[in-house]
Amino acid sequence: MVLKRYYTNGQVTHVKIIHAKDMQKFSMRFVKMGIEQGWLKMQDGDIIINAEPRKVFYRIVRYPGIYCCFCNLSLPEGGVMAKSHIATCHDGHNSPDKSNPSGYRYDNFYQCVKEP
Repeated sequence: MVLKRYYTNGQVTHVKIIHAKDMQKFSMRFVKMGIEQGWLKMQDGDIIINAEPRKVFYRIVRYPGIYCCFCNLSLPEGGVMAKSHIATCHDGHNSPDKSNPSGYRYDNFYQCVKEP
């Protein structure tokens, strides 16, 4: 996503979206910065960007956290639960994700889909 920020008295008032895809991955840092600057908010499972000429809504389909690389199951209790899940449900199989040979991964972003 490419944004242009508009300022009044040193404060961001809104943004203009120059380029964006329908499927976006918003980092936790990006979301935190947008909330702090006031041009982004999270509400009811959506990320809302105060953009010109209108607000843009993205539905959050996956939150940051630990996920199984085999079945994409969320493993909110962390590493111990993740290891147990892999041993119980996927024992004897190599991880489908070569970057995460343990069979689970930590996603540090919000996976979102643009709403019409």
